[in-house]
Amino acid sequence: MPSGREGKLSAAGRSFLEGARATLARAALAVEDARATAQGRIGTVVVGFDGALADTLLLPEIVQTFRARHPRVEVRPRPLPSEEQVAALRDGKISVGYGYHSAMDDKDPLVRSLLEITNSVHGSSR
Repeated sequence: MPSGREGKLSAAGRSFLEGARATLARAALAVEDARATAQGRIGTVVVGFDGALADTLLLPEIVQTFRARHPRVEVRPRPLPSEEQVAALRDGKISVGYGYHSAMDDKDPLVRSLLEITNSVHGSSR
């Protein structure tokens, strides 16, 4: 179109432009969601917890605080006996375990790291 002339879109052109803009907006959201997921700001955390600990106030408080800080991450509590939690962690069935673990579990590197994290949070030592 020569300079100085105004062009108009046909009905088909307007429809195409509207669809193209919507597609680009959805693509931008998909990119942001992918970044957020990779950074752990979106997703699901499955918390295996021993039913014997269900009445303690600590787990609900932890979950509430986590949800407040990460509103786009879904938290799914899953009742699971302590002795099954390490296997469930290894199999990817839970993201974190909250339960009782024996001194024998300390030999497992996965449990040892979880215990170190727990002890640092609670300020206790074993």
